[in-house]
Amino acid sequence: MPRPHQIGEVGGHPVSGARWPQVRAEQRGRAAGGAVLAAAARAIPVRGHDDWRRHPEIRDLTLDAEGAWTRLDGDGDVDVEGRLIGGCVETLAPLAGTPYLDTSRFAGDEPLLVYVEACEDNAYTICRHLHGMRLAGFFDRAAAVLVGRTRAPAGRTLTQHEAVLDALGPLGAPIVADVECGHVAPCLPLVNGARGRVVHTAARSEIVQTLD
Repeated sequence: MPRPHQIGEVGGHPVSGARWPQVRAEQRGRAAGGAVLAAAARAIPVRGHDDWRRHPEIRDLTLDAEGAWTRLDGDGDVDVEGRLIGGCVETLAPLAGTPYLDTSRFAGDEPLLVYVEACEDNAYTICRHLHGMRLAGFFDRAAAVLVGRTRAPAGRTLTQHEAVLDALGPLGAPIVADVECGHVAPCLPLVNGARGRVVHTAARSEIVQTLD
């Protein structure tokens, strides 16, 4: 099993968050086509974050529960490619529909892999944000939507997964949730503008990012 802080591999070698800038520098020096592979975490933390202040001797994250991606919009395998774009819902929502977050212009002639994640807003607020972002055209070029795992609270009658499906179900694109691209460890860095391929099947869940 990978060390808990491992985020993927390049050329068969593990990559940690600390080594990410080095990976990016190495890719700049190569011909286009270098890729970073990351698979769904097989373990996630049950409770919050490790207390680094009280226990500075900790070197590995405490990951004590099973982790897996979840397809929200139905069954079946997902295998889709596109340019990555996205971020935190609470940060992106106020910019959707403005020239500063024009995803259709960003996409050009390519499809997009759009990723979003909720930091702390409850499910009702996230649902409203995502509806607004969809109506503003943020997801118009999405070939698939990735949703980060979250500990943000549910509403009394609405879970975070239900909020996403209510707002983004009309897109007709695959929606894969519980991806390691949010505020819950282990955290997978996704590079805006990288070319991505997402595969989610019963046998594997992974994303390959090509830094071209």
